[in-house]
Amino acid sequence: LLLFLIVHTPVPPLCNSSTLQCFSRSLKFCPSTSNRNAWHTRLIVESPSVYEHRTLFETYRGEKTLRKQQTIEETAHRILQESPDPVVRFRLLRDVLRVAPDSDTLVHARQEMLKSRWVQELKNEQKEDGGWGRFHSATKSKGKIVTTEAAVERGLALGLEPADQIFCATIEYLSRLLEGKAEFPDPPERNNRWATGKQLFVAATLARICPTLPILDKPWQLWVTIAEHTFASGKYNPEAEIRAHEILTEASVKDSYLVLNNRYQLALLGSRAVKLPKAVENALVDWVWHKDDGVGY
Repeated sequence: LLLFLIVHTPVPPLCNSSTLQCFSRSLKFCPSTSNRNAWHTRLIVESPSVYEHRTLFETYRGEKTLRKQQTIEETAHRILQESPDPVVRFRLLRDVLRVAPDSDTLVHARQEMLKSRWVQELKNEQKEDGGWGRFHSATKSKGKIVTTEAAVERGLALGLEPADQIFCATIEYLSRLLEGKAEFPDPPERNNRWATGKQLFVAATLARICPTLPILDKPWQLWVTIAEHTFASGKYNPEAEIRAHEILTEASVKDSYLVLNNRYQLALLGSRAVKLPKAVENALVDWVWHKDDGVGY
């Protein structure tokens, strides 16, 4: 229920500022790319009295969104009255009800969340280097958290933020991996994609925690350049994508996880989507949205 509430809660600044940023968080629920809304909008635009119909439609949609928001908030308040788990309480207050960060209510809820069994479990399994063992490829282990990627995903779901102790250590670890000061913990793949792939995994994971870090500038720009080459014509061009990698990464990309509909590339690009060239963003989102197999890997 918590996931339903959070995912379905409209977040106008996120979706309105950038479709790809919304796309990178949750493709399925991005209202700005809704096929149904697109069909309704097209129907109105093609009808007489365009301005009047469009105004009525936008008013109706705004009222409907407001009613939905009110229903969600009422449900959140009912859950809070039932003394939910500290993590649920904190996420509802911060992400659904959007309580002010400096309010006593949210500060206290945050403190309780950090003391919860779920956060403590994450903390107890964190290694001294700031990771959780394997980074990307899982293996059998005694702990419940099998990779650093999974740990970061869990930390974000719990409500952890960059300033929290757990993520502070993780940010330092991921930064060392990107700088080549720490060894990537997974066994290497025997192909020419591995160097590019492991940098992508680390950069996309770090971008989910703190996308503004300067250390992400270079990997983010690399994938922007690849996207610019790939969509130079306004449409996805697999041959252009292959040529871009031949020049920029020397990796073979055809039918691999380096193709741009991969969730890691989208997470990395979407973390700074407001800086993307608009034409590239629109072409990329349109391609992934209409792609039969959607987001990959």
